Amino acid sequence: MKNLLSVTCACIFILSAGIAMGEGETDAAKMPQKIEFRDGANAEESRAISEALVEEVTSTFKYWFTESHFPYGPSSPSFCDSDPCLQHIVFGIGLKVASLDLNGDQIDELIVTLEHTGVCGMGGCKNYVLRLSPDGWKKIGSIFTDQELVASSAYSRGFRTIQFQSKYSDKIVNCAYEEAGYSC
Repeated sequence: MKNLLSVTCACIFILSAGIAMGEGETDAAKMPQKIEFRDGANAEESRAISEALVEEVTSTFKYWFTESHFPYGPSSPSFCDSDPCLQHIVFGIGLKVASLDLNGDQIDELIVTLEHTGVCGMGGCKNYVLRLSPDGWKKIGSIFTDQELVASSAYSRGFRTIQFQSKYSDKIVNCAYEEAGYSC
């Protein structure tokens, strides 16, 4: 009985030590994880986007308003509901947002895709990575692709590497966090 108790205690001690060291547990931050986007942003994410991406959004609007679409009038009479054909300022940018803790600090970073004809093309759209810093939300990089993004198990400077499959080859593109932020 004494030997059985000793063996049981030893097994519990070894199992407890293994769990404390991370063995036997599934740690999501150690496994590759598909980055799941959803349409739109909630209130907190909207504040983050307006703080970190003001230049990107205003420059997209400025390009659309001054060079791309608006100055050329209605592009097709079939879209007109009046005679003469008159236009209005109708501008929008679609948003896809994913939230994921990329650096293990228990605060999710945001990955935001701005969807607009002025910034997206056949190669995809820019996916901006945003991080909450003591000074507020900051852009810490961008990744241009239309492929699925994956947060890999590899780290660079404390942040998970973001990967995607190149659409032109079998190559996996790694976007690592460097001094200036994410770059591919």
